[in-house]
Amino acid sequence: MPSPEHFSDDPIAMRLITIAQYVLVVVFGLLPIFFIPSLAAPFAYSKVLFAVAGVFLAIILYGFALLRGGAFRVQLLWAPIVLWIIALIALVSALLSGDFRDALIGETFEVHSALFVVLLALVASAWTILGTNKTAIMRLFIFLSGSTVALSLFHILRLLFGADFLSLGLFAGDPTLSPFGGWNDLAIFFGLAIMLSLVALEQLRLTRLGQILFGFVVIVALVMLALINFFAVWIVLGLVSLVLLIYGLTKDRFVDKTVLAAQKQSLSTVSLIVSLVVLVASVVFILGGSVVGNAIGRATNISYLEVRPSFRATTDITRNVYNSDALFGVGPNRFVDAWRQYKDNSINESIFWNTDFIAGFGYVPTFFATMGLLGGLAWIAFFALFLVAGLRMLLRTTSNDRLWYFIGTTSFVGGVYIWGMTVVYVPGPALLLIAALCTGLVSASYGVLMHTKTYGISSQGSRQMMFLFIIAFLVLVIGSVSSVYFIGRHYAGVYTFNSSVPLIAAGSSLDDIEARTVQAYIFSRDDAYARRLAEYQIARMNNLLNVAEPTEEQKQQFNNALNSAINAAQVAVSGDQSDPRNVNILGTVYATLVPAKIEGAYDRAVESFTRAKDLDPHNPLRLLTLAELSLASGKNDEARQYAESAIAMKSNYSDAIFFLAQLDIAAGNTDAAVAGTRAVTVLEPQNPVRFFQLGVLLLSSGKMQEAISSLGQAVGLDQNYANARFYLALAYDTVGEKSKAREQLDAVLASNPGNEIVTNLLGRLDRGEPLLQTAAPQTTIPESSGVSAQEGAVTASSTPDTPLVTPVNTPNTGETAQ
Repeated sequence: MPSPEHFSDDPIAMRLITIAQYVLVVVFGLLPIFFIPSLAAPFAYSKVLFAVAGVFLAIILYGFALLRGGAFRVQLLWAPIVLWIIALIALVSALLSGDFRDALIGETFEVHSALFVVLLALVASAWTILGTNKTAIMRLFIFLSGSTVALSLFHILRLLFGADFLSLGLFAGDPTLSPFGGWNDLAIFFGLAIMLSLVALEQLRLTRLGQILFGFVVIVALVMLALINFFAVWIVLGLVSLVLLIYGLTKDRFVDKTVLAAQKQSLSTVSLIVSLVVLVASVVFILGGSVVGNAIGRATNISYLEVRPSFRATTDITRNVYNSDALFGVGPNRFVDAWRQYKDNSINESIFWNTDFIAGFGYVPTFFATMGLLGGLAWIAFFALFLVAGLRMLLRTTSNDRLWYFIGTTSFVGGVYIWGMTVVYVPGPALLLIAALCTGLVSASYGVLMHTKTYGISSQGSRQMMFLFIIAFLVLVIGSVSSVYFIGRHYAGVYTFNSSVPLIAAGSSLDDIEARTVQAYIFSRDDAYARRLAEYQIARMNNLLNVAEPTEEQKQQFNNALNSAINAAQVAVSGDQSDPRNVNILGTVYATLVPAKIEGAYDRAVESFTRAKDLDPHNPLRLLTLAELSLASGKNDEARQYAESAIAMKSNYSDAIFFLAQLDIAAGNTDAAVAGTRAVTVLEPQNPVRFFQLGVLLLSSGKMQEAISSLGQAVGLDQNYANARFYLALAYDTVGEKSKAREQLDAVLASNPGNEIVTNLLGRLDRGEPLLQTAAPQTTIPESSGVSAQEGAVTASSTPDTPLVTPVNTPNTGETAQ
């Protein structure tokens, strides 16, 4: 890779190099704590944009230095080169994916996108080129230490004074929200801080103040790790601290005694003590992780359980992908498409039945599916070359420069640690960028410590070469500026789109919200924005359809909304034909017209919904959508077939069960349906959904005591069954047991805060009015699955109930998250 040392005779070129180096130092030193204090700013993307701007600014400054110096020398190091090969494979895979935009950059520059892989290679190369100033690198380490302490104090103070303290407009109400990123990402970062502090205490000749500072970093980082309790991090820390402890106790057997005599004995003592503390803490949390972690969670009221597809599920997806796309995979950032297409049907019996995982078991294992065999093998080659280069540098160097050896050691340890975690976890962008930083610093250290050969060209005395240098400089500057402009506009689109969400909560007009979304689409032509525009137009259509006697103006407004909805939905489909949500929204536009008997609407809706089912073949929701469409068009038998197919796919599918009950009630077949459902409850005595179905049928027949018994059994089998509690409340109220009805509605409201139907019914209870008159049997309450997703991280309220999904934080013990 290029080296700036050949500019030493030119003070202007050296000044440019120094400025470029310190740009990188500031950007990457502040990266852990950098964020934009706005709810509209995409959190992870903001860090990526910050890094992109810093890297390209440093590259442009380096380009000026090249132009000034007129010479270019390069060290050919294999690890950064292979990282560029991975980036090239990612770009080719994106081109072949059939969904180039999502594969290239995605909606928010996701970590599995092709451009993010290019960014990793660029960061590693930038630090290889510019990471030759050890003073600047030591200041980078100081910056990172300061960021570690700042993050620790931020979270400890919020723990002491409440989650609303230091909320900064972004972190209110949830102590797991962090300026760094994900909660588990924070654990990995603190683990990195501890390991680098242990290396510093072992290798550097620190003053007493330096020892205290590094010891303080270790202590506060251990406190934070205890709160987060990431099992894999404890294992790594336990191994590293054990190795350092053994080394500290036995190094006099391997190191020349004259060298040891030159070191202060207190240094070895401090290192041993701190390593022992880390080892003991690691052993405690490894052996008693679940018990200790749950106890800390209860004491601090912190609950966080991140989940991901299991290794088995990831390999199953990959194997299915290889049947058609073995070489290049389905395309970067498209694991979710493969997940929808190939996930095991058994997941439908779990709470994750409608969860779209955007990544697999780990960051690198996901690439085996998205970038195929070429991409996966390239990552293995990168890891192997990085390990070989690092070990060779540490074991075979003949340099006596202790500071460079320390830089090489810490960078190698940090790189191996974070890259290793990518095998079992999907880190956020901040961690991955730090891994690329470590890769670059290892390469720079390797060049210094191993005195590697350099190759170069010079423009001095050659007009032709000078002309080529100028052309190269222009390409470098134009390419850098264009890249920042493209990414900046993409970021502006996300920011503008997110800024429309508060407008909805504030009750702004649909016109204002729609205008903001249109502006987002102008910035970044993302299919998600077009899909949202179609949803707004559907809302307009539904409002106008509810008008009993529309005026000519309202009829025209309806036609305009219809045309706009169709256009927006078609734009979304053309933007990404592989996303079932896009074709589903097009079907919804046509389905809105079906009750009005508009010619051709039903057929087009069926076509779109069927296409959505083909793209998401294992999701029973797609079948229920077709059932509802068939019912709206009067095709009850067809509707029943679709609903029964949905139940066959997911036996505990409440919405489909309820739909069948409504069909039976509407057809006057309640008695036969009750008898049939009773028989099913005998065969499935542990299925609360079947008891719910029976209860609804009995309720509609006026058999309140039997309905109470059946619905009570459903609640007994599933305490969180909101719909069973809801209808149990209706039955209790009908027989005059008002207090029991209120108890059930309060429980429903706890799982569905702010639900208007429930709050209205509670109001009727207060006024002594009957409930069943206002809550027709076709009313349902959203069921809380306890699963949520934010910026790619999926969290659950309890440990996974399927072997296809595993927890990230701890081993799968089956315990509920505290």
